[in-house]
Amino acid sequence: MLTQYDSLDRLSSIKRLAPDIFNNKKVLYIGASRLRFQFSEQLKKSCVIDVVEAFKDNANYLSSLGWLSNVFHCDILDFEPANKYEVILFWHCIEHLQQEKITPLLKKIENWATESIVIGCPFGFYEQGPVYGNDYETHLTHLYPEFFTDLGYTIECLGQKDTIGSNITAVKHKRAAL
Repeated sequence: MLTQYDSLDRLSSIKRLAPDIFNNKKVLYIGASRLRFQFSEQLKKSCVIDVVEAFKDNANYLSSLGWLSNVFHCDILDFEPANKYEVILFWHCIEHLQQEKITPLLKKIENWATESIVIGCPFGFYEQGPVYGNDYETHLTHLYPEFFTDLGYTIECLGQKDTIGSNITAVKHKRAAL
């Protein structure tokens, strides 16, 4: 069910849908960059975090932080993890992929997670081109709640559709959290 919130509080949205993801988990974060690494304070308190980042400048910056376990400089479409992760946090990155590549990628990513997949993206249409020379920042797809519910995700929407700053949080639990 689509629920609207006046506040654009993405952290609260995640905590409502996946309350334990910041508690001692091995996390793969897809979508962190030099400009945006949401939830880093919550994650670094108790999680082991690997990051996949396609843009070299961002990967180099993330590698310099010192508290990430691994930073993999590659496109998520080409990534093959050596191990499974308890949580996959695919945060504001999915909209940068072509629509036809998203469902097969999500099926692949779901096999990498033992507990939960958490996705964040704009709620609908939000035009964006390259940012600071990073072509990977271009929005190629505009997603709506039905896309995720059709794939078995629980969703929560913040803000108004097709509005800058809006958000869809989509979560799929693989098994009951301990």
